Parts: sequence; C-alpha cells; structure tokens
Amino acid sequence: VIAFGIQGHEALLPEAWPLARKLLSMSLGQKLITSCVTNGVNLREFRDELLDVTHNIYVSIDSHDPLIHDKSRGKSGAWVKTTDGLRAVRELFGGGESGTREFQEYARVISIFYPHQVARLEGMPALLRSLGIKGWSVSPFISIAKGMFLGKEHEICEDLYRLDKISKEHG
Repeated sequence: VIAFGIQGHEALLPEAWPLARKLLSMSLGQKLITSCVTNGVNLREFRDELLDVTHNIYVSIDSHDPLIHDKSRGKSGAWVKTTDGLRAVRELFGGGESGTREFQEYARVISIFYPHQVARLEGMPALLRSLGIKGWSVSPFISIAKGMFLGKEHEICEDLYRLDKISKEHG
C-alpha cells in the first residue's frame, strides 16, 4: 500500500493550506491513502476541507498540561485551540464525548517525550480519553551530543513502559 502524507512545518497555516490541500487531493485522486500531521491550532477552521482530502490526521500534542504544551510550542493558547480543533473534528463524525469508531480511526495524537520529563505526558491518556482519541503514538526525543545519546536506553524503555501502563488503565 502506498500512502501520501503531509508533515513538517504546518500544513494548516492559511498560506500553506492551498498547496497542502492540492497535494492531498491529487494523491487521493490517485487512490493513495492520505494523511496530514498538524499542530491542530487551525484544525477547527480547516476541518471540513481536511476531512475531504485525508484518510487520517495526526495531531501533535506535547502535554496534557496547557502551560507545558504552550511553552513547548512558543504560543500561548495553542493547547486550547488544538483540543478545541479535535472536538470540532469529532463533531463531524456525530460522536458524543467518546467519539465514534470512525473518528477514532481518523484522528490520532502524536507526542514526543524528553529524557527525565515523562511526567509531562502522564496525564495524556486521560486527556485523550476525554477527547475520544484511541490512537496515541509516543516518540522519545533522542539527541546525540558529544558523540553520545542524551538519555539512557533503559530509562527511555522504563518511561515507555510507564506510559503504556497508564494508557492501559485509561483504555
């Protein structure tokens, strides 16, 4: 299966969306599976058009805590707009708070966790459940400095197991 995805920078910026929409539409016309990665800030504004040209969206959320997310993004109010955008997309699928299966297959969240900062993601499973999101991808931020990894492999694995346990507790 060949798929086409838009990611990098921000596809839902008003100045970027016309090209992103055209590329997604052309790919959809070629029967490719299409997806878009977004920070979600403009998701409410472009939700209808996005739904027309994608099979999936991936929304990047850095923390369940609005202050941490906004600081990471460098934009006050980003968390509120992102979570509001996900609710707006969920409305298109007709689901209540838990969403529908179609919504859960369409919208997913991705997060990066940093060594020794896994606590900033511990509340994500509860947030995602409240948004009706079932799919969550977590990627460790791995940086190489002075010829070595920042963060230890066993600590990254422990953090991932911890997040997995919390996620299972929240369904």
